[in-house]
Amino acid sequence: MLAQRLRESGAPPERVARADPRELALRALRALRAVVARSAAGGDGRELARDLLAADALVTYAFEAQAARDVDGLRALADFVAREGDGGSGETV
Repeated sequence: MLAQRLRESGAPPERVARADPRELALRALRALRAVVARSAAGGDGRELARDLLAADALVTYAFEAQAARDVDGLRALADFVAREGDGGSGETV
């Protein structure tokens, strides 16, 4: 089920190792925003949980990909996620 969710997000597991860490992080944030929006609209808890796990996997993969490329870039990726996550509004996702 997780692999299916990752494919639906555009980040199939077999391509994650070669993916751009920032792109994976953006996909994770989009997935998380979708979960939040569907939750607010009364979405199904089980489906939301699966989608939340997929968002979690994507952000984990983003940091793994960054560490594999350049461990010194982890802080910059974390800063990028924080900026993109709040959308400049000062609020978190």
